[in-house]
Amino acid sequence: AFDLRAARRADESTYAGIVRLVEAAQRSKAPMARLADRYAILFLAATVGLAAAAWWFTGALAAASFEPMPIKSISFSGPSADMLMLVLAPSTQTIDFDTGLVPGVFLGSFLAALLARELELQGFKDGQSMRRYILGAAMMGFGAMLAGGCAVGAGVSGGAVFATAAWLALFFMWVGAGLTHWLVDRERSASADFALAAR
Repeated sequence: AFDLRAARRADESTYAGIVRLVEAAQRSKAPMARLADRYAILFLAATVGLAAAAWWFTGALAAASFEPMPIKSISFSGPSADMLMLVLAPSTQTIDFDTGLVPGVFLGSFLAALLARELELQGFKDGQSMRRYILGAAMMGFGAMLAGGCAVGAGVSGGAVFATAAWLALFFMWVGAGLTHWLVDRERSASADFALAAR
């Protein structure tokens, strides 16, 4: 036989104190988060106003230049074709910014990965993945040439200057990506959800 004597209540234990600290931390917010919540509307209005002012300023600056030139966004689809033509027919292609963009990005990313010790050779998981990615790359390149730019040129750079064609191309890029994900990955997602549910 033994005598059991409670020295403290359960809410006075160390474990209960830890639980209270965690609950208090979850209810509270960081000072910057509280500041953002308080002035979110002002931040949104300021951001939209600055974007509109920058759009007007760049348009006015382009219109007031002595030699008006159309705004050209950076793109990887056009320079890739220029780089290919430089290799196939060097006499018909000059070396400029576009032809140096693709090898420059390749060398820069290679050196950055090498210096950060993150350089590794990666491949496809299987033959089906290889066919899928090659087909996607070919379709993306064909669409980029039709749209006058890739996701960077038409979406980011063109969208930043409020080009109608760029926003239209970017919208259908989202639509195409969503439809492709739904058609190709829905069975894989369903099987993964089933496996998680079975656990």
